[in-house]
Amino acid sequence: MGHPDRDIHPAMETATERRQPLSAELELTPMESEVWRGLLSTHSSIIKSLDTRLEEAHGIALSTFEALLALDQASEGQLRMADLAEHMALSRSGMTRLCDRLQRSDLIDRKSCSDDARGSYAAITEQGRELLKQAYPTYIAGVRECFLHYFSESELVMVAQCWQRFAGNDRTL
Repeated sequence: MGHPDRDIHPAMETATERRQPLSAELELTPMESEVWRGLLSTHSSIIKSLDTRLEEAHGIALSTFEALLALDQASEGQLRMADLAEHMALSRSGMTRLCDRLQRSDLIDRKSCSDDARGSYAAITEQGRELLKQAYPTYIAGVRECFLHYFSESELVMVAQCWQRFAGNDRTL
């Protein structure tokens, strides 16, 4: 005889019944799970900490800092909006909203693209460069304190080599 609740609602299962994987390939090993969850947890913690430090010290979000840094390092201090969005892993609409805020704060200008009427450039302003210059030491100190200091010099070399495996990897997960 079946369970009375499942006879009424066949979709209801116990936690034990749901836990059974379809196949072994669909389960992460304990080590794989620890590495994956560690990466996600570490990334989240570092991003929150850097965001808080930049906000408290300079009144800007990490996303603002990263956009200004990308523009400052770009040729002529400007990038096509689509390229900046890709660099920052934002949707085009997300990039537009961020650039709207940066433009209202006089940190960037938007320029028309001479070879594509639909495209535009985001260009860092002198005010944006000055804010970036002020915030940069806070960012570097945060990266060192929140991440880099946990590694020895030889471990940093090993981690860098691991990250290089992903460089230029266009595969999607």
